Amino acid sequence: MALTYLNGGRIQGSDSLAGSVSGYKELARASLDSGTSSALTTPTFTPKDNMMIVYTAWGSGEPRMRVGSSGTLDQNSNYAQRWNENNTNGDNGSPTTSSDRWQVNSGAGPSSDGNEGVFGIIEGVNITGFEKLFYHESVDNCAGTGTASAKIGRYNRAMKWANTSDRINVVSLYCASGSFSAGTEVVVLGFDNDESGSETTDFWKKLATGSYDSSNTDVLDTGVNNDLKKKYLMIRWFTMPTGGNTDDIYINYNGDNGTNYSYSRQGDNSTMENFSATNKPRIDAGNGAYQRDGFGFLINIQGKEKLLTSQDIIQDGGAGASQKPRDFEVITKWTGSSQINRISLTNQGNGDYKSNSYFEVWGSD
Repeated sequence: MALTYLNGGRIQGSDSLAGSVSGYKELARASLDSGTSSALTTPTFTPKDNMMIVYTAWGSGEPRMRVGSSGTLDQNSNYAQRWNENNTNGDNGSPTTSSDRWQVNSGAGPSSDGNEGVFGIIEGVNITGFEKLFYHESVDNCAGTGTASAKIGRYNRAMKWANTSDRINVVSLYCASGSFSAGTEVVVLGFDNDESGSETTDFWKKLATGSYDSSNTDVLDTGVNNDLKKKYLMIRWFTMPTGGNTDDIYINYNGDNGTNYSYSRQGDNSTMENFSATNKPRIDAGNGAYQRDGFGFLINIQGKEKLLTSQDIIQDGGAGASQKPRDFEVITKWTGSSQINRISLTNQGNGDYKSNSYFEVWGSD
């Protein structure tokens, strides 16, 4: 699990954790606002010690990525990666070595309706003298739009750019085939280890807190909040039980309790489970009086499906080092076309959320 929501021991744009006040700043962006294109390349940017790439790709293209230095993209065989597709056990296929690019889609190829959506996060260190190692995760509505029964896919990757003498200062998202449509974008974020941050300069800004309601102790809810109408959202939750078990916590958007969601999940490296056309897309499982701690990233574009990739740790078995924790990795799709302006987390166990439970949302356009 990559704790990509953390930065120097602190959640960006928040005082929730003590530690460094550094935060990711936007360094460069390439966007496709209309028409189609086979490639988007960022302007040259000033490199930072720590780097995050946030991207979303729409259309009939199969997204790939190249990076470079001195404003020139590296098209030589300096890329390698190892991946897991759809939470299968072990590698899915052979690791890729000495390649001329990274593959950053979910592997399913263009959807049948020509409107595939991919949302991904890449994070690593960008320092001279070392190879550039990155962690990647993505979610893909690979069967296309229009129904909550359509398949979604997930990729986890360990990626490397073998250049040790240069720092990355340009990024390109391009198609192996087909073309991107409007809404496709790649955003590069970064911060130096000795750099300070603030709520006004950080990319991820705190937008809302899911309130604990003593009259409804099974729901953490942001309420309707138009501050959530940002293109990129990052969510973080922490729940404690009282009076019994918590179980199968699920997420809803904009108060939509209809069967407009699909999700896939894997727990403890077991077989992936797929659920379609549901009104209770779970981001958590394990029935017990356990602490639960999770985070996720969302793409939230008006008129497009909302894709979430999330991870959750459960205090399975209870307290003490003799009890091993349990993890869940989940991808979720909501077919709603409106931008999200409300998020709720609902407990289905016979107990309640304890009053110190919380749910927070950050975001940026």
